[in-house]
Amino acid sequence: MNNLPPRQPGSKESGILQRLRQSLRHIPIDRPHVLLACSGGKDSVALASMLAELARLNTLSMTIAHIHHGQHDLADVAASAVTSIGRMLDVPVIVRHLEAQAVATHEHFGLEEALRRERYLALARIAKEVNASCIALAHHQSDQAETLLLHLIRGSGVDGLAGMREWEIRHVPWWEEPAELSTGIWRPLIYESAATVADLAAQSGLPIVEDPTNTNPSFRRNAIRHNVLPILEGISPGSTAAIARSARVIATDADLLSEATMVHLAACRTETGLSRMKLVDLPDGWQHRVVRSWLIHAALPTDITYDRVSAVVELSQRNRGGSRVELGAGTRVVLRNGVLGIEGVAE
Repeated sequence: MNNLPPRQPGSKESGILQRLRQSLRHIPIDRPHVLLACSGGKDSVALASMLAELARLNTLSMTIAHIHHGQHDLADVAASAVTSIGRMLDVPVIVRHLEAQAVATHEHFGLEEALRRERYLALARIAKEVNASCIALAHHQSDQAETLLLHLIRGSGVDGLAGMREWEIRHVPWWEEPAELSTGIWRPLIYESAATVADLAAQSGLPIVEDPTNTNPSFRRNAIRHNVLPILEGISPGSTAAIARSARVIATDADLLSEATMVHLAACRTETGLSRMKLVDLPDGWQHRVVRSWLIHAALPTDITYDRVSAVVELSQRNRGGSRVELGAGTRVVLRNGVLGIEGVAE
């Protein structure tokens, strides 16, 4: 039974609901079943309240999923709060615990990335169980700005600077080949400000439990959120929105480049790797994009950095048979008989 206070006419919620209906058009079926990832924090609680409103209007159906990662003292409290939210909204809730052993398998990555990977995998599996059309995530404008800045300080190209998409198909796990699952990812709040989303959460009447690790400055995203973005806003008010808008513009260019890259990659492929001769015939910029795409599609257990991509391009240009580039985590690219091949992936 829904125990929420009635929505006030003329509130901000109605305007955002209209934009949610527009965003819902990305999902290629009528009245989709949406799996909402809800941490219990204000962002996902705000989205829960809005999706429940759309469910009441028979626009969609929904299930709430909470991934219990056990990384802070309030983890049990958050799980209990999300269960309560489900009762208040009359929406089914699934709570899934992350296994410490599974998280530990991502030994070549930090804890933040390891948890992110296992969280996506758990959500994709729940989505399959409940036959969900997509997974809804509560990322908003500030999250997008943080993502772009994170990729910028890592030296990412246009693919990274495109940030998060409002709608995408995600193959999970992307770090293994072949992927186990494929699911739609929907971010209907990606163009909404953090303040607007926080207001909606406060107005919802739903319990909110914020993850205390969100203020831990040892995580880069938190440092950008609490230290960098406020400084940029002080220098130029509206910086967060402008940075997020840049990601949207770059995404359009990234999509066009990606399509052309796939054509060049297909032309360079052999049965065992990449043809060195066909690769070096391409302009330098295309060589880098082809190599990066090739390595990403190989689902390597390591970061595909600009330096590693450049080293592989240089290896192909030098044309010394038997030469190799170490990629990390026991993997390498080796040039043999005019073909660039990847070794160590399944060792």
